[in-house]
Amino acid sequence: MRSLGIGTFSSSDYTTAHIVFGSLVTLALLIMSIMTVATRGLRRLGVIGIVYALVLPIFGSTQQMIWVGNQHWLIQALHLMVSFGSIPFIDNLRARYTVSRKPVPPQLTGQLQPVQ
Repeated sequence: MRSLGIGTFSSSDYTTAHIVFGSLVTLALLIMSIMTVATRGLRRLGVIGIVYALVLPIFGSTQQMIWVGNQHWLIQALHLMVSFGSIPFIDNLRARYTVSRKPVPPQLTGQLQPVQ
């Protein structure tokens, strides 16, 4: 199978798989963004991620109508860049969320430790 969507425009057999994988990536981005909106210090990235998750399916479903003609490959390349850019963005949100949720060791909080 071609790599998750490159070349799906040439065969309708791959279009359904392309839409399914794109929907999964968009859903992952939306879930991760909602989680980060609820986290102090990551709210701005979470809001950006929610907007990004709303733009992805709109852009994907309307790309065939945006620029028809010889230069349509520019829209296809832009669709590829926008969609592939969402994957490292999801990973960035995950990494920042994971770091923000780790408990601070007692040695760094200044609290007295019990003697063992």
